[in-house]
Amino acid sequence: MTVSDCADCADSVSQTLYDRNTKSEKANVAKSDGHIDSTRKSRSVSRMAKIKLLCIFYPKEQPGWLDEIPVIIDNNSVWIFKPVQWLDDICDVWLGGKSSVRMTMEEKNAMETMEWVLPWVESVRQKRLTKRKRRQRYDEQK
Repeated sequence: MTVSDCADCADSVSQTLYDRNTKSEKANVAKSDGHIDSTRKSRSVSRMAKIKLLCIFYPKEQPGWLDEIPVIIDNNSVWIFKPVQWLDDICDVWLGGKSSVRMTMEEKNAMETMEWVLPWVESVRQKRLTKRKRRQRYDEQK
């Protein structure tokens, strides 16, 4: 899957209301739509659909902490996709830790078509290493 493949499937991924320049406005609209039980709603959106959303909205740069993408799912309910939260859930797929999300090789390869993904994985690896070293120094000082 390439980034252009993801762009071609934008119509197949139900997403509306999103404009990166007016994220806060859109977040307020989505909150008023009542997105309760987000875990159930999140599970109703496939991993590949989430990857496609990332390909569509973030082909060249990683998402920001406050980014949200309202997604219309079954029965016209709205689920708010928070890319950074999902990236946090999947980063161990690359780092070899215990991941709460399993990904197929196809899904992993699709993620890696976005040019920011591998540098992002490396930055997470470095941050974790720094945190581990800091924790070791702290433990040694006790």
